[in-house]
Amino acid sequence: MRPNESLLIKYLDLWSAADLRMSSGRGRASSDSSRIYGIKKLREFILELAVSGGLSENEGGWRNGKLSDLGIWAVGSGFPSIEQGVVGAEILFAKVSDMNLQGNEKYITYTNNSISEETARRLKVNIHPPGTVIFPKIGGAIATNKRRILKKRTAIDNNCLGIIPANDVHPEWVFLQLSSLDLSKYQVGTSVPALSQGVLGEIAISIPDPQDQTSVINKVNELMLLCDDLEDKSICLSVAHEKLTREFLINLLSSQDSKEQKKIQTRFLDLFDTLFISEKSINLLKSALIELAIQGGLTGQNSSDGSGAELLATICCERANSPEANRKRKILPIDVASLPKIPDSWVWTQNEHISHDWGQKIPTEPFVYIDVSSIDSESGTVSTPEVVLPEDAPSRARKIVRPGSVIYSTVRPYLLNVAIIDRQFDMEPIASTAFVVIQPMASISSKYVFYYLRSPTFIKYVESVQTGTTYPAINDAQFYSSPFPLPPLAEQHRIVDKLEELLNLCDEMRRFILHANEHQRKIADALVEQGLV
Repeated sequence: MRPNESLLIKYLDLWSAADLRMSSGRGRASSDSSRIYGIKKLREFILELAVSGGLSENEGGWRNGKLSDLGIWAVGSGFPSIEQGVVGAEILFAKVSDMNLQGNEKYITYTNNSISEETARRLKVNIHPPGTVIFPKIGGAIATNKRRILKKRTAIDNNCLGIIPANDVHPEWVFLQLSSLDLSKYQVGTSVPALSQGVLGEIAISIPDPQDQTSVINKVNELMLLCDDLEDKSICLSVAHEKLTREFLINLLSSQDSKEQKKIQTRFLDLFDTLFISEKSINLLKSALIELAIQGGLTGQNSSDGSGAELLATICCERANSPEANRKRKILPIDVASLPKIPDSWVWTQNEHISHDWGQKIPTEPFVYIDVSSIDSESGTVSTPEVVLPEDAPSRARKIVRPGSVIYSTVRPYLLNVAIIDRQFDMEPIASTAFVVIQPMASISSKYVFYYLRSPTFIKYVESVQTGTTYPAINDAQFYSSPFPLPPLAEQHRIVDKLEELLNLCDEMRRFILHANEHQRKIADALVEQGLV
C-alpha cells in the first residue's frame, strides 16, 4: 500500500468525524454536518491522490502534460428557442439544468430536450460522441463544479464546454481530472464570469498510460463506494440518533407513574453523553426542558404559594374591572382530559383569561413599528424596529403594545416569532396585525407566558387548528382559545429562573459542539494538505 493510501485508511474515522473525542468536556462532540463535511473532504482527497499518482502502482508510467492533452474541446452551440422543446428525437440536447436531473448525477442519460438529425444538419450543430465530459462554462454554475459524462450522441448549448477524450485517454480519467480541479479559480469576468479554453488548456497535469488509468479508475471507484457506504451509515446514524433522543424525551415527559418516571430520569442522566452530541439534539433538549417547566417538572410546589385556582379567581375580578371587560370574543372550549398532567395546585385555563387586550389604533403621531423582521426569534427580543413618521403612517389600525407585552406571530407560527417587549421606546410602539399581543395581568409573569408559547404543548395545539399550506396561520380567536397551564405567581417566577439557568447551560453545550465541529473541519482540511505534501 502506498504511503498516501495508508494515510487515507489510517485517518478514516477522523475524516468522517465519526468518533472524535475532545480532550476536555464530557464526551463526544460530533454532528451531522461535521460528519458530512469530513466525508466530502475525504472524496476530495481521493481525487487529489488519484490525479497526482498517489493511488498508482506504476510511477514510471506517468508523463507531464496540459489539460488540452486529454483530448479536443467539445464546444457548445447556440440553439434558437423555437427549435427547443422537442422530445424523443435521435440526438440529446444538454443544458446545465439537465445536469441536475435525477439519474444524471454522473452520466447524462437523458435530457429535457432533443433534436433530430435533420435539425442538427440544418443548424450546423456540433454533435459530441459518448464519453465526452462536459461542464458549465458561464455564470454562477461554474462554481458548482459539476462534471458529467455523455452516454449518447449529444449536442450541448453554449453555456457548456467539454473535452472529447483522445484515443489513449479513458473518459473516466478525464472525468477524474476535471473533478479534481476547481475551475472557478480560472474564470474571468465579474458580472458574468466565464471560462476560456486557452486558459484551461494550459493547466498543468500528469497523465498515466492507458493501463494505469484503468487501474487508478478502478481504485477510485472502490474508494468512492466506501465513501458512499460511510455517508449512508452516517445518515442512518443521524436519523437513528434523532429518533432515539426524541423518543427518550417523549417517554420522560409522558410518564405519569412516579416510580417509572424516576427510573427514566436516572437512565436519562446515564445516557446524557450519548444522546446530546449534536446541535439538533441540544435543540430537542431545550424544547423538552420548556415542556417539563410548563408541566411543573422543574420545580417543587409550595403550599404557601396558594393555588392556580385561587389566582384565576383573582384574575377574573381584575378583568371585571378592566377597560376590556365588555369586549366579547368567541372562545372555543378546551378538552382538559387530552392535555398533559399538571400539579394539583395548578389549573388549566385559556390565554383569553390571563391577559389584557389593549386593542388597536390608527396612528397619527410618529411611532415605532414592530413587524416580524424586528424579532430576534433566538433571544425572543425586539431588535431594531422601524420608526414611522406621520406621513408614512398606515391608514388601517395597528395593535397597541406596552412594556411587558408578549407578541406572537400568528402567520407561519412554526417559525416561533415570539418576543417580549422588554424596554421603553422613545416613541409609541405599535405592532403589525400579524401578531397577537398579550399583555399579561399583574399576577402573570410575561416570561412564563413567553416560554409557554414556545412549548411543545402549545405548538401541538397550534398545529391542530392552523389553516393554509404556503402561509399557515391561526386567527386571534383560536389563539385566545388555546389552553394555558396556570401555577401560582411565586412558582411562575421559580419556573422561569430554573428554566433560564438550564437553557443557558444548553447554549454553552451548543457553543462547545459548534467549536468542536469547527476543529473537526480544520482537521479534515489539514489532512488534505498533509496527504498531498
